[in-house]
Amino acid sequence: SSISVGCGSAPLPAPFPGTEIAGLTALINLELRACYLSQQPASNLAALDTMTQLQKIRLDANPGITGNLSDVFPQGLSPARFPALNVIHAQQTPLGGQIPAGLTQFGNAPSFRLFQARFSGTLPATGNSSILELAINGNALEGVLPDYIRNASG
Repeated sequence: SSISVGCGSAPLPAPFPGTEIAGLTALINLELRACYLSQQPASNLAALDTMTQLQKIRLDANPGITGNLSDVFPQGLSPARFPALNVIHAQQTPLGGQIPAGLTQFGNAPSFRLFQARFSGTLPATGNSSILELAINGNALEGVLPDYIRNASG
């Protein structure tokens, strides 16, 4: 099953319904694009951490989501926990912190758009070279590109 909401210029008037959707553990796609979620600590989205069947997560253009990606996925973001996940788009949000090491381990040509956010530090040292898209510009990342990105086949 899927939940797809593209709000455009009409913001969602209520907080993210984390408690209400926590039981949707078989959810495959969650898209809340441009909903202008306001005053949303990332921990309000922690219900996503139980949805291990997710294939796609789109939270892009929600400037009110604050905190770190690890607040959304407190048990970790890795292929072992989310075997079907191949899209995370969280660009143009204030999400930040370190990019989780597990994020770069996904196979199946994943697409990760994390640009114009608040990620910092270095990219994980190891990863899968089948990453199709890793958009990370507009963050406070530093260091050299790891080999898996320079040798990417996607």
